[in-house]
Order: sequence, then structure tokens, then C-alpha cells
Amino acid sequence: MTVYVEIVFISNFLIDAFLGAITLSLTKNPPNVKRIALFSLFGAFLSTIYPLLSQFGYLLKIFGLAAMPVFLKKYNRFREYLVMTAVFLTVTVATGGLVLGLSVFTAQGLTFDELSYGTFPILISSCGLIVLILTEYLKKELWKIRKKNSYFCEVYIINGQKKCRCKAYYDSGNRVYANNGECVVIVSERIYNMLMPAKSEFLGINTAGGKYNMEITDAAVILLSDGEGIFYKVKAGRAFNVSADADVILHSDMTGEVP
Repeated sequence: MTVYVEIVFISNFLIDAFLGAITLSLTKNPPNVKRIALFSLFGAFLSTIYPLLSQFGYLLKIFGLAAMPVFLKKYNRFREYLVMTAVFLTVTVATGGLVLGLSVFTAQGLTFDELSYGTFPILISSCGLIVLILTEYLKKELWKIRKKNSYFCEVYIINGQKKCRCKAYYDSGNRVYANNGECVVIVSERIYNMLMPAKSEFLGINTAGGKYNMEITDAAVILLSDGEGIFYKVKAGRAFNVSADADVILHSDMTGEVP
């Protein structure tokens, strides 16, 4: 079987990229495209020169297994490198065993070399990389959704004898304080009207759109967390447009911890 150098290089580059991505995933390390590319280039280079140094074949393989994990991440401790190397070795041996098994039991009678170089490994490695990339993307998107949802909570907003339960959003950017130093929570016009009639005043605030006077009134917010209520004495500020997902924007000081 004739194998061209460029086919060897491309096949091993994609195989090593796939192995490196699996190793990072198994060790719970975020994938780094530049590091995986360097890792794969180094592995492909070693595989390309292997026929020229076949008399040192075992030494070259040992050197590759020890040196390639260095490119995957920056290590703070030697133990991290040892773990990464052990996982990479395990993944490499398992993949080699799978290829050997396919070469023995495949109905098409493909040889080990045909499974290691050319169309088959390029296709399989490319598909594997696509699956891993999509998996990482979905994990990030799910994490963003989870993080966003963690900013939402249920609250009671109270004013005199009136009590409203609604959905609130914690906003670290809300740093509005009343003249007496109390935190100002921003509420939708619907909620504000439910609290009326009550004594109110106007507070001048600065926003990106300019300065305007916000109508505020005395209120209290009970933040519901893990079955318990955390009480905050606040001012409720009327806003005509709060959020499609919540009726109340909490103050940055309202972290959910007991004051």
C-alpha cells in the first residue's frame, strides 16, 4: 500500500486533534484551539518522520506520549501533567485497540494502515471533532441559561396593607439610592399601580438616556430564597418598561444574604 506524506500528516493531525480534545474533555479542561492545533501539529510531525527514524520507533513513540500533553494546557503542578499524560495514554491505547479490532473484524477487510491513514480516519476524526465542538457549545449555552435563571427569584413587595407576589430580577447595575439612603427597587407600572394610593415623592436619577424624575414610594421586599424570606426596607420606583421576564428589578445590595 502506497501512502503519501501529506495523507499521513493530515490523517495524524486530525486524529491527534480528536485525541487531544477527548483528553481535555475527560480531564474537565476547557478546549483551547491554539493549544490543540500545536498539539496536533507536533503529533503529525512525529508521525511523518517516524518512517525515517524507524530504528528508534519505540523511543520516538515514548517521547511523543510524554511531550505532546505539554501543549494541551499550562500546568500549575507536576501532578496535573501526570494526570493529563495518563489520560492521553489511555485514550491513545483505547483508540489504537479499536482500530486494530476494526481491522480484524470489519466485513470490508480493511487493513490497519487503511484505518490509520486516508479517508476513513480523516472522516471519523472530523466527525468526532464536530461532535465535541457542538457538545462544548451546548454546554456553554446551557451554562449561560442557568446563570441567567439564577438572577431571577420570587419576591413579595409590600406597601401598607397591600402585598403582591411577583417575579424579580437581580441587577448588579442598579445602584439607585433614595435621599434617605434606602435602596430603590425598580417596579413595573402594573405593580406600582397596585401599591397605590400611597404617599410618594420624586427622585432625580441619571441614566444613559439622560436625567429624569422617578416617582418612588415606601415599600418592603421579602426575597424568597430556599423556603425562607429575607426582608428589605426599600423604596419602590415606578418604571414604564422594566422587563418582559420580571416585574421588579432588585438593587445591587440585595444579594439574598441576611443583612
